[in-house]
Amino acid sequence: MTWVWYFQSGANAAEFDYKSPIPVYETFWGRPLDPARGPARFRAHRSHFSDLQALHCPPVNEGPPLVDDVWQKIIRKFTPEDRIQFYPASIHSGRNHIEKYSWVIPFDRVRCIDIHRSNITSKIDKPDITLIYHCDFYVHIPSCLGTSHIARDEQQTGHLIVSDQLHDALAETGEASMFYRPQDLPQIFQRKIH
Repeated sequence: MTWVWYFQSGANAAEFDYKSPIPVYETFWGRPLDPARGPARFRAHRSHFSDLQALHCPPVNEGPPLVDDVWQKIIRKFTPEDRIQFYPASIHSGRNHIEKYSWVIPFDRVRCIDIHRSNITSKIDKPDITLIYHCDFYVHIPSCLGTSHIARDEQQTGHLIVSDQLHDALAETGEASMFYRPQDLPQIFQRKIH
């Protein structure tokens, strides 16, 4: 079984700062980013800032998830070092900032979405792949992760896929609200059927 690491829209406590030295879209390329460019930057609402420091994985509005050192160590137990990057990130609120987080950037790509059993509502069919933009109901291909424990879905790059084993290890820390079974993913837009 697989899980999708996904934050619901509107649940974010920190927003990506578009003045960040590194743009979000580069995190989807599946290759290492140069840390010399500086940390990715996020802005937090003052009312959320103090709560963020206690989280292993704070909700953010865009890009890969942010994790602290505790979650980095857990993920590294399941993923070879050359298959993932933890890119430094900082969260700012006024003069205060937190620098204990990093973006999770896996390099593995998998096709997990079963295009015949999922209810895909927006896609582009190409000769070798179906690019999925929206789906009312997701069904994953069994064992789509293979030997990986974390990967990005190459059909819908916004989905980070996690194995049961990695999910369970991360959930033992007391945080797991950002993981969904494919069929339980929250929908941003619901189609109206007449």
